[in-house]
Amino acid sequence: MKVYLHYTEAEPNLTIKVKLPKKWRTGPTDNLKGCIVDNYNKKHATADGDTPAAVTPFDAAAYHLTLKDGTELLSDAVVQDCVKDGADVFLTSGPSKTVAEVKAVEDAKEAAKKEKESKLISCKNFGCQMKFDPAENNDQACVYHVAPPIFHETNKWWSCCPHKKGYDWETFQAIRGCKVGRHSAEKAGPKFLGGSDVRAANDPSAPKRIDGGGQPAAPSAAPAASNPVGKVVTPLEKLLVLRKALISLGVPGAEFDRARDIIKTEHESKGAEVWQIVCEKLSEHFVDALQKV
Repeated sequence: MKVYLHYTEAEPNLTIKVKLPKKWRTGPTDNLKGCIVDNYNKKHATADGDTPAAVTPFDAAAYHLTLKDGTELLSDAVVQDCVKDGADVFLTSGPSKTVAEVKAVEDAKEAAKKEKESKLISCKNFGCQMKFDPAENNDQACVYHVAPPIFHETNKWWSCCPHKKGYDWETFQAIRGCKVGRHSAEKAGPKFLGGSDVRAANDPSAPKRIDGGGQPAAPSAAPAASNPVGKVVTPLEKLLVLRKALISLGVPGAEFDRARDIIKTEHESKGAEVWQIVCEKLSEHFVDALQKV
């Protein structure tokens, strides 16, 4: 194994080619530093008779070694582990570091990072998904949505930004927040809304969710046994149930969506009745298909 040892920081320069014995290859890089310092002092820092030395002798403790790309060689690192055959090694100003010293610095940084992370709080603003340090929170720290998301059939959008929709999770998450402000640890509201919430917002008389929308029922007198309260299932909910059932039988969900959307487009002019018509038309198609079996 051969290496080229250089000193080029100031005149006079020095370059020597060294063939490393086995004990040097498996020894510390400090041996290489000692070699170039000794050769430099012998050549340039030693008086010759009445001729004074050209420079002050180098003190090896004041220097470290670096590779051509700037990588610093630790003084007790094994040569063959960090120096390649034919490498250029440079004597550079500044004391060497040891493996233990570098590890101690890295461990301290990691400990400081973990301590900082332990103080972080999850932001509850819609769409943020970041953690923040209350001490560093500010009016420009968070980009978020002001209202919850809506998951309706295959569409996904933020109720505050209805003009921006996604049809898969990645596209939905990429929709940038519409407001800039402080991070918040307070729950902003319901995690998401559904199709029934959208209908209720547009038409207060629309059928309510079967599960009550997660809101507790208002206290009321018990209904008479002869008039039990029934569950109202909307056409959209029927279609969602049908879609899940068909997928469980092996029918691709995309094919169901395509057929549903074609029928919906053909009868869009019917307004609020369009989903009931979609149910009826799909029912007719299923009956025709079953009769042909």
